Amino acid sequence: STGFLNVAIVNLKWNCCKSTVFASIKDEGGGTTQPSEKTAIFTTFDSSKGLERKICVVFDFTEEYWILRTGMPLTKYEIMRNIFCVAASRGKERIIFVKNNTRTGKGIETPLSEKMLRTPTEENITFEDFDISTMFDFKYKEDVEEAYQELEIKEIPLTDKTVIDIKSNDELIDLSPCIGTYQEAVFFRGYDIDKEIEYTMKLHPDRPSLNYDTNGMMEDKILFLTAYDTYQDRYVKQVEKPIVSDEQKKELTNRLSTQFTPYETVQVLGSMTVLDDDDKILFYIDGKCDVLTNEFIYELKFVTELKHEHFLQLACYLVALDMEKGKLWNTKKNEMYEITVPDKAKFMRKVVKAITKGKIKKCIVKLNAKTRSEREMENFAKFKK
Repeated sequence: STGFLNVAIVNLKWNCCKSTVFASIKDEGGGTTQPSEKTAIFTTFDSSKGLERKICVVFDFTEEYWILRTGMPLTKYEIMRNIFCVAASRGKERIIFVKNNTRTGKGIETPLSEKMLRTPTEENITFEDFDISTMFDFKYKEDVEEAYQELEIKEIPLTDKTVIDIKSNDELIDLSPCIGTYQEAVFFRGYDIDKEIEYTMKLHPDRPSLNYDTNGMMEDKILFLTAYDTYQDRYVKQVEKPIVSDEQKKELTNRLSTQFTPYETVQVLGSMTVLDDDDKILFYIDGKCDVLTNEFIYELKFVTELKHEHFLQLACYLVALDMEKGKLWNTKKNEMYEITVPDKAKFMRKVVKAITKGKIKKCIVKLNAKTRSEREMENFAKFKK
């Protein structure tokens, strides 16, 4: 998925507010909100399968968007053709194709012709750099599970099983990613929300620009970060504040204080270089772990249920930062797991296979590579010369 919301699947009457419009932000609809039959759904072409309404409004059904999507890594012509056809058939009574491309401001684009749709394209097997926090999304589950089996996982018993009950949605807006960021931002003195926003904007230079107030309140910045990360400006325009009450903030900080002080090292960058057998660089894998101590890397979540992707994310940080042990902590339910990677080279081969959807099975992974920011600075210096 590109992240663009291409399809509006609606009833005869609806308005664009948080109580009647649903837009998923997670793979497999794993968020905390779900649409009803009376809800308008904004979705990608990829996620429109199985969804039907009386009226379907389709954006970006153009030759330009077809070329963009078929040119992305690991895109198979047959699958992409089916995705476009499914997206164009979700309306029971009426389907509206919107001509004007308001996303890029380039004006009217060329409607996708049947001839172009029927013309096979070659699969692109080049790769862009991967971000550890998102690189397991939209991948083959069997490959993800194969990588997961390489981990050694031990549950750490914690006595306090109290669930911190923070509302994880505002009507149909999923607030769970906001709360995950919030707990780190309010507890750790070294957590810099401005740097986090800057890092995310560098990762996603294609995202639509939003007005960012560097002097704004913490919650405003967290909502901005989530909006930028999900393409949904409803986080800055529609969410009611505060998202966390003073009492809930106290619960969060009290729980974090059972393991940490506010002065821990946080937001630590790590990077790996993936090469082929001829030492040719294929792509980089970068990421920022939540907390780094002398003995452990900690990955913090605030979720209803931990997934295997969360464990893999932490394991990749262990490799990138050359650490032996990590702890995955779901602060919502106060459940914690210790993770080790017995054979890091074998594990990373499974990871590369998963994130490239099986296109790369043999590779060499070098640790302690230059981070994305360092590479960008070097390229900028070369450009100036």
